[in-house]
Amino acid sequence: MTFATKTPAGFTGAQIGVLESIMRPLGIVCELATLKRTAETLLDTYVGVRAGSKVLNGTVKRGDGEWISAVVSFADLRGFTRISNTLPADKLIKFLNQYFGAMTAAVEAHGGEVLKYIGDEIMAIFPYSNADEAEDAARRALLAARQTIQSIEEINQANICLETPDLSVGIALHAGDVFFGNVGSETRLDFTVIGPVVNMAARIAELAKDLDLEILVSEVIADIMDCRCGLFGEYQVKGFDEPVRVYSSASALSDNASLYPDSTAFRALEAN
Repeated sequence: MTFATKTPAGFTGAQIGVLESIMRPLGIVCELATLKRTAETLLDTYVGVRAGSKVLNGTVKRGDGEWISAVVSFADLRGFTRISNTLPADKLIKFLNQYFGAMTAAVEAHGGEVLKYIGDEIMAIFPYSNADEAEDAARRALLAARQTIQSIEEINQANICLETPDLSVGIALHAGDVFFGNVGSETRLDFTVIGPVVNMAARIAELAKDLDLEILVSEVIADIMDCRCGLFGEYQVKGFDEPVRVYSSASALSDNASLYPDSTAFRALEAN
């Protein structure tokens, strides 16, 4: 820390004594502020802005958290097992970073938050508090999904050197109440969202893979958007007794609101 004065004679002895007396306490304050800023940056980077804020403000015990309403987005990278078995490690990391970067940028650009990178999957949330916010959250989640698909197409087109294979992804959206908080052991915690809504979103992501679709949304999302165009079908998913209705698009965001399934994967599932 330095001090300067325009006084021709410089600081007096008394003034120097005052400045020296405040340097140590001020240094401690600056150090604490710097540590807090560093902690905020680390938590935002590793657990997300909302989750990081909760942890920094004391939500640090196992079971601590709250129930919130949110649109949950699950993205699944296609063919990752085969790719990870064939690509060298450096190219595999580049491949994953392109995929993670594309979706994270899209989610954050539309006000959502990525909570987890789970192998080749990404889980993100778009919280809301009321019906109006729910529609806005669903719209933003759909826009983020579309931006992700567009970004991945641009990455594939630019990948002229064939350093990594083309990216392909399926994204599922579902909404409802989820527990947003700490789960884990006594010595290792994870700040995440859990609940049936999260489980269903994951199952719809698996269904999107089976149906070879890029974006698939639940009936809850269709209800929130007040749009039932693009009904893809009704399917049984693992872990749920009742079949789930899924939609391939939402007319509010689709250039073709009358999308209807016509694919080999769809016909195969219908036959079963």
